[in-house]
This record gives sequence, C-alpha cells and structure tokens, in this order.
Amino acid sequence: MNHRNGEIPGSDASCVAQQVRRCLLIAAALGWTLMLISETNIVLPNFCSVRSKYLLDFSWTQFESLLLLNSPSTFVLQWMLMLLAMMPPSLIRPLTHLLEKNAASHSTAQTIARFAIAYVTVWMIAAPMFVLVAAILQALFASHLWALLGVATLIAMGWRATPLRQVCLNGCHKEPPACPIAQRSDATGFRYGADIGSSCIGACWPLMLAAQAAHGEAHAPSMAIAALAMYCERLARPRAARWRWPL
Repeated sequence: MNHRNGEIPGSDASCVAQQVRRCLLIAAALGWTLMLISETNIVLPNFCSVRSKYLLDFSWTQFESLLLLNSPSTFVLQWMLMLLAMMPPSLIRPLTHLLEKNAASHSTAQTIARFAIAYVTVWMIAAPMFVLVAAILQALFASHLWALLGVATLIAMGWRATPLRQVCLNGCHKEPPACPIAQRSDATGFRYGADIGSSCIGACWPLMLAAQAAHGEAHAPSMAIAALAMYCERLARPRAARWRWPL
C-alpha cells in the first residue's frame, strides 16, 4: 500500500475513490434528511407574508422582526445542515487526492478529520456575512420570492462571467502535495482543507447565498439546484481566468 512518496499505488486508487464517494454521498443523504425533518426553517414575520404592492418594500422594522423571530442558533444550525447536505459531492475529488497522496502518514480517519475541520471552519467564518445578507434579502423580498430568485440568478451569472471566479474555481481543483513524512501531514490536511474551503466560497458564494435566502417551499429546491450546479462545476477541467459568457 505504501510508496516511498506516501502515495497509494494505482491498483488501490480506484478503491479509495469508491470509498470516499460512498462516505460523502452518505453524509450528503444524512444532511438532506436532517434538513427536511428538522425545524430549522427561517420564520418570517406575519406582515412579510402578505403580498405587498411594492417590490422593495423594506424597513428596518421588518429586518428587526426577522431577527427577533429567529435565534442565532437557528441561522447557524440551518447553515451547518446546508453545508452537510450540499457540499459533500463537491469534495469527492479533493478528499480522494488527499488520501491518495498522504496514505503513508496517518490513518484515513485522521486525514479526513483534519481536512474537514479546516474546511468547515472556513465556511463558518464566512457564515455571519452569508446569514446577514440572506436575512436582509428575505426581509426585502419576503412577499416576492420569484423576484428574489431572479436577482440571485443575475448575481450568480454576473459572478460566473468574471476572471476572479474562474481563479477560485481552479483552486477547487488544486491537489495536495505528497507528504512522505508523517510529521508534515498534520499541516497538509489543515492547509488543504482551508485552501479548498476558501476556493469553494469564492467560486460558489452566489449559489449558497441564494439557497440561504430562499425561504418556505423554495428553500429545499434552491439548495438542490445549487448543489447540483456546484457538483457539475467541479467535474469541469480548470480553464484560463478571463472574462467569458456565463452560460
């Protein structure tokens, strides 16, 4: 199993990929199950549920009411469940690369744990900004869900066209360095998890924001569409960072 460079021989690489894929898909299924059966949906104020004559009928009273009706733990729990449900399929390749190149250093569980801790930490650091902006959008478009989704789609398409977004997406394809020395793999796992997490945020923040902001019956479908889009993006090869047509 072990090579002098700490990599897994080709005969075992496919087995590792299958195991990683199976475990991550199970994790995603668990996340979707918990998301669907839990009571973590954002509660909108009653006056926001009544259709307004004005599209951008926003006041700080609406925003304050939204925050008062939902504890911080509700926002955090929903965010964590969203990550668990949406992100595992996009991590199949990075985790497979990590395990293949650092097989000799530590056990699989330790390697995955270090990667996961760093990856989730990066997303949790970004969570307050996502939650705050999503809460403002929910108060702003509470009675105009389709307008909210339309604005989110335009933002996602605009970001998709930029060179910076392609740089971030290319970072999602980054492979970890081989680590033949056991003492170095601790930092490798943490650093690689942080790198992939940061690149994921940069590449797909509009999709995550739209999924977070969508409320009611549109929340789960928005999550599913965003998760599928992110997974399909990870299957594409890295490209040169330049302005391009977003479709």
